[in-house]
Amino acid sequence: MYYANLQDPDLIILDDPISSFDTNKKYAILQRMFKNVGNKNVTFAGKTVLLLTHDFEPITDFIVVGKLDESKAVASFICNVEGKVIEKDINPEDDVKLILRECKEISADENVNIVSRIAFLRKLCELNECRDAWGNAYEILSCLVHARPIKRKIASITVIN
Repeated sequence: MYYANLQDPDLIILDDPISSFDTNKKYAILQRMFKNVGNKNVTFAGKTVLLLTHDFEPITDFIVVGKLDESKAVASFICNVEGKVIEKDINPEDDVKLILRECKEISADENVNIVSRIAFLRKLCELNECRDAWGNAYEILSCLVHARPIKRKIASITVIN
């Protein structure tokens, strides 16, 4: 980062600089790279940066969630359309589905096989941190997913149509 800023290039290319880190580290590194904090000579803020990655988490952070609110981020992907490589902008409304919304949609879709629906319903429960709120539902879903017997006695089950 220091060397790139010393050279003052028109374009900085970053080849997958954060995919090997956990979520918190990724966020910290992105904050450090693109936020104006203190000395402006040690940030890429205001520079043209091409960040290449196979990791979708930065796209979610930049484009959907807006964690780097001061930055001007544009995200796109490259695809093959009838033998031609083209670039398409990522539209957060149409191209990005947050995992909670996706889990909810798949678990409710009667056209999806029941095993997948159960797995996505369990994931929805995990992501919402609702193990306690759902009572026995999480344990039942978990046992179905892992083909395990239910270990504790369940008092009652209410089926809602």
